[in-house]
Amino acid sequence: MDNKNHQEINVLDKESEILSLFKEYNPRSFCKKDEGFDWLEEEDSKCVVFINPFYDNDIEINIGDRGEFTLFFGNNHEHYCAYQDDYENLLERIKKILINESCGAVLKDSVDKWFGSCFCEKNEVDKELSQIFNFCFKVKEFSNHLIKTGYSVCFTFWNPADNKTIAIEPTHCNN
Repeated sequence: MDNKNHQEINVLDKESEILSLFKEYNPRSFCKKDEGFDWLEEEDSKCVVFINPFYDNDIEINIGDRGEFTLFFGNNHEHYCAYQDDYENLLERIKKILINESCGAVLKDSVDKWFGSCFCEKNEVDKELSQIFNFCFKVKEFSNHLIKTGYSVCFTFWNPADNKTIAIEPTHCNN
């Protein structure tokens, strides 16, 4: 491909760069042999962890499983392929989470059944929830269920001072 930013990269080569770029947050690196990290699928995979000083909601970056990066935060995760542009998007997402400009959002129905999750920007939190979760609401069966039973969206930030939950009451039709 001609696009320099869409060049394939070796994700394992990026571990030390991530640790260096975010050194002020004291990230730590773990491997499959470390206690609590036996869930890593591949022997050479790493998990970089940013310990959250505010509460028990760390950032974890799985580096190497399936040849990609996976970012975990709150009840959310996002995959980034082994391309330079995806890697740069990962770094940008991490930066935004750490400064509370990005959060994890989880959509559940009124009985706490998970319907979807995504990362979104802080300025999107006050948007119409069906826009944030358009990938769920465009499925008529899901949309009808959520509107009929009610639902909530929980926005989880690095600093919980900005955490927010929005509950939408069910719509009752007289049909």
